[in-house]
Amino acid sequence: MPLSDMRSAPDGIHSTDPLAVPFLHALAHSTRMDRPPHASLPVLGVHVIGGFEQPIAGQEDICAHLQRQLHDAESLRNDLAGVADLHRRRIIELKSDIERVNASDLAKRLVPKIQALEQALADHLKVLPDLQSVADGASAAAHQAKVAFDTAQGRADTLTAALSVLRRKIEGALSRVSTNSLELQACRVNIGNSRALL
Repeated sequence: MPLSDMRSAPDGIHSTDPLAVPFLHALAHSTRMDRPPHASLPVLGVHVIGGFEQPIAGQEDICAHLQRQLHDAESLRNDLAGVADLHRRRIIELKSDIERVNASDLAKRLVPKIQALEQALADHLKVLPDLQSVADGASAAAHQAKVAFDTAQGRADTLTAALSVLRRKIEGALSRVSTNSLELQACRVNIGNSRALL
């Protein structure tokens, strides 16, 4: 940029020796001011940090300046943490208030249901003695049915055992009949042969 356009430049720039003007123009063209008051010279890899409230020259001054900035940042962080904590507690209180209001509304809506359930419970309690006697009768009938079932099961087991014995006897008898039939057949053959010889 031309020196005439550098209106915010110090007076020394405008009143410089004419021999320095080309250098200042070259410096102005190679300098980037992306985030004023910071500047950078990409060709040289130089970054200039501006905007200091007080001029800083040496390492001690820079360290002291950075220490002040750190202290200020920590103070700001602590202040913000206090504010955040205050807001957090207020949010918790508001949530609690909302829950109380919701619970109160819910309780009002549930009163008729609770009354209906209490009435239904009272009706059920009135019927309960009759149901108890029915349950006792059913329990006695179930016991009698179990006794009858056990007795019938015992009889069935006895009959099954007797049937098994009877089957074995029948099989033995059939075996003897088969043997006798074969012997009878052999006798008939022998008799037939004897008659043929006579």
